[in-house]
Order: sequence, then C-alpha cells, then structure tokens
Amino acid sequence: MDHLNAFLKIWINIGVGNHQRYVNVNELYRILGDSLSKALPCFHAITGCDYTPAFFRKGKVRPFKILEQSKEYQSAFGNITTDNEDLLDSTFVILEKFVCQMYGVKNSSDVNSVRFHLFSNTFQSKKSDENFEKKFRNFDSSSLPPCKAELQQHLLRVRYVTKLWRNAHLKHPTSLSPVASGWTIKDNKYDFVWFLGEQLPSSIADIIIQNERVLRNDDNDQDDDFNTSSNESDDDDGCEDASFVCNTIME
Repeated sequence: MDHLNAFLKIWINIGVGNHQRYVNVNELYRILGDSLSKALPCFHAITGCDYTPAFFRKGKVRPFKILEQSKEYQSAFGNITTDNEDLLDSTFVILEKFVCQMYGVKNSSDVNSVRFHLFSNTFQSKKSDENFEKKFRNFDSSSLPPCKAELQQHLLRVRYVTKLWRNAHLKHPTSLSPVASGWTIKDNKYDFVWFLGEQLPSSIADIIIQNERVLRNDDNDQDDDFNTSSNESDDDDGCEDASFVCNTIME
C-alpha cells in the first residue's frame, strides 16, 4: 500500500456463491497498521507458500499471533529485502528467533539448541547410567525445527520471494539470482538446496564408520574361525577314513 497513491481505493472480490464478498484493502491496511502490513509478504513466504516449504504442522494462525504481538519481528520481516549485509545478518538472527518461538521456545535465537532441547525432553535418560533404548511409537522427527543449515537456505528463498512480491510494481523486481537464493538447477528445473555442508557431524560420521569397520572385522574373524574349524574337521574325517581303509586291508 505504501507504493500506491493515497486517493486510490482497493477492493478484493473473494469467495463464490453465497460466500462471495468484497474486502476493503484500505480499511484492512488501516486496522493492521503499517508495520504489520509490511511484514505480511515475508510472513506468508516464511510460513509456507507456493514457492517455499512450510513448517510441519505449524500452520499460520499461531505464527501470526506471535508476529502480531512483536514489533521486533515485524521490523525484521520488513527488513528482509534489504541489500545491507550487516542489517540482513541481524535480520536473519531475529527470524531464527521467531522460528524458535514457533516451536514453543522463547528467548532463543539458536535453532540447533532448540532442536536438542526438544529432542532431550523426549529421549533424555533420567539416570546417567541408563541405556539409550527408549521406544516411542508416536514421535515424529518432522516435529523438530529445521537445523541452522536448512533454515539458512529457507530464509534465502524467503528473501527472494518477498522481494519479488514487494517490488511487483517495478519493471525489474529484484536483482537476486535464484541460484544464490536457495535453489539449484537440476535437469533444467529449479530444485531446492536443502542445506550446504556435511549431512552428519564429523564425530558422528567417524563413529559410524568405525563401527562398520569393527563389524566387518568381526565378520571376517568369524569366517576365518569357521574355515579353520571346517578344515580341521575335514582333516579328521580324512584320517578316520584312511585308518579304516588300512585296517580293512590288513584284515
């Protein structure tokens, strides 16, 4: 609305049949206020739209209530289209804090810590010497927030889409490249870049690789033992047969 002349009146025709109605956009803008209205494009993109994935089972109602009650979040949502790198970095930190609060953890801007916190609430052992062998049928890992590497790519996509929407009145809405904004070209189509870097921490990968080597060595040792015992058994059988043959000849 801030790009339009003040004397313009905009109405939207929505619904069909008995549910058809006209919405006064000017009045809606006045009720929401300038700050919250400017935050809406980014809010729609970050919570899931045609171009960006949504957070599993988070929807838009509760996240909107969080946004509505925080001027800090509204300002960050409005600043996501900035070209100032320092401001963009601080904006991403605030948006990460918003995502943490979406998952029920306030005053945290580290989504990795929130993931660990939520995981520990479910799987943490009550005793230090308790075996890690709890079983849960209803726990879904999709209920955890994305890791920091995934969220970074998501926010890059959100920035790109928000900039297109907010500058839709311009001939060239954005100078950003999709390839540098969370997408990659695969088979002549755009596909998501889910994260950059290693999928597992190096320490976890080392443990898995080491365990696989131990298992392979154990299997080889078992095969050697089996072959040795088989050979010994074959030799014994051969001796018994030879002894039987010799005794038969002597008789």
